[in-house]
Parts: sequence; C-alpha cells; structure tokens
Amino acid sequence: MCRRLFALSLALLAPSGSHAAVVLEDAAFSPFPPYPDGATHLLALTKSIASGSGACGFFFNSIHDETSGTVSTRITGAFIAELYKLFVVPPGLVFDAAYVATHEPVASNTGTTPPYFLTYEPGQSSLFAIWDDRSLLGGGGVVNAPDAVDLYGWMAIDYTLDEDPVTFVPTVSWSVRDSATATGGGIITGSYVQIPEPGANAALVGLAALGALGIRRRRGVG
Repeated sequence: MCRRLFALSLALLAPSGSHAAVVLEDAAFSPFPPYPDGATHLLALTKSIASGSGACGFFFNSIHDETSGTVSTRITGAFIAELYKLFVVPPGLVFDAAYVATHEPVASNTGTTPPYFLTYEPGQSSLFAIWDDRSLLGGGGVVNAPDAVDLYGWMAIDYTLDEDPVTFVPTVSWSVRDSATATGGGIITGSYVQIPEPGANAALVGLAALGALGIRRRRGVG
C-alpha cells in the first residue's frame, strides 16, 4: 500500500505542462546603434524566446547633467513585437500574473509609460522583473493580459561609472550579474524557483490528502 501511495504521489507532482521551465542567464546587454532618444544598449531576453517568435527588450542610455554633474541611467521600452513590462522588485517576491496585473511598471512598450531614470551611485545595483506576453506569438492565453503561458523573469543589474574616451564625459555602463526566466506560471525573484501552475497546486493538495489517508490506515492497522 505504501509503495502505491508513493508512486501515485510522484505522478501527482509531475509538471502539469511540459512547456514549463526556468531558463538561466536569459537576459543580456548588447550594443545598439544610437536610438532616436540616444540609447546605446539593449537589455533583452535571449534564450526563452525562440527566433522568429517575438522579441523583448529595453533601451538603456547614460545621461550626463552638466549643470548638476550627475550621471543617470535612462530606461525605456523598445516598441517592437509583443507587449512586455519591466518592474523594480525586491528579492523573494512572488512575481506572477497577479503581480503584473496590479502593479505599475517602470518601463514598457505600451507607449504610455514615461522614461525611468536612475541616478548613479557607487556600488549601485538593481533587481528588475520582466513580464512578456506570449499569447500573441507563443500561442494560447489571452493577448495583452498576464496569464500562465507568459514569461516571468528577473535580472540583477550592476552599474559602473566610466568616461567617454573622446569627450571625457562621465557615462554609466551596465552588466547582468544574474538572471532567470520562468516559461509559464511565475517566478520567485532572485531565485531559480518557478511558481507552480494551478495544476501543480492541485497536485500538492492531492499529495497532502494521500499522506493523511496513509496515516489513518497505519493507525487502523496498529
């Protein structure tokens, strides 16, 4: 009986959708020819989106204020492909459809989100979360609405203060320290833990019920 319970428990814990996975080192910066707003680099998802099935990226550019002497990072959405949004988040956050639906992004490609500015500080780093709507080009789900088929990722960004070799103007450069993207469901920011889809939650409930049943039967035998 115990072996049958164990086997059934494993079956219940099997992923509810074979598409679900966590893609590591998904986010990357690449040089970009000066965009009309002066952006020089594109932060994009590079592994979770197959070639020809969409694109997701945000423009970064360095802003130097000659009056105050401050240097800032300006982030805007690239107006391409499917809908996507960028959020500033703390580590350990449950980043899923519910969060995306109830929080305002700092950048998006909707055309309605103003540019986001970050004044440079020594040792600066940021944790961003990114949502990409897979319904339009990935199939399934609801277009322009967060759901279980979308991409939910995070990226830890480090900032370095440099100097333009020609103009000697201080500039900010960026690097991705770590990143991960869940292909469906959601993710815990700063971790590689994917949030279970509803089917997986039901499996956990079923497993608890099986465990309780096993305990009752063992007590009956005793």
